[in-house]
Amino acid sequence: MLWEKELRKIYKDLDKELSTLAPPCRACGECCHFDEYGHKLYVSDIEVEHILKNVGLPETAVNKGVCPYLADNKCTIREHRPLGCRIFYCQKDWEVTSSDLYEKYLRRIKDLYTANGLEWNYASMPTLLDKNLHRSPCVA
Repeated sequence: MLWEKELRKIYKDLDKELSTLAPPCRACGECCHFDEYGHKLYVSDIEVEHILKNVGLPETAVNKGVCPYLADNKCTIREHRPLGCRIFYCQKDWEVTSSDLYEKYLRRIKDLYTANGLEWNYASMPTLLDKNLHRSPCVA
């Protein structure tokens, strides 16, 4: 898929920018407990497709309250995690900075859709994972 290389570049550019701006991550897994922490993780189709191609479907059931890629309070898709995971930090004062940064990189992902003639689809991660879990395999 033509968009994969560019998506990896977007993530790499973001990670570089975050390295100078972001507070440290405690790797506590709090942010992956969506209901407890009071947030939803939204992703695009290609971000989910990127995860599925590189990591596969989650081993646990898709629970809308907890990320299914969380195991022993550790992220099992860290290298392939989506934009929302890369930008979200538990520190409350980070929200002001993260909002503008999120919009900047979300725009790049949207532009990637346009450049590749893809239809924009953006929903909660559990919703898009559920969609892929129930997708029928293609028959040739």
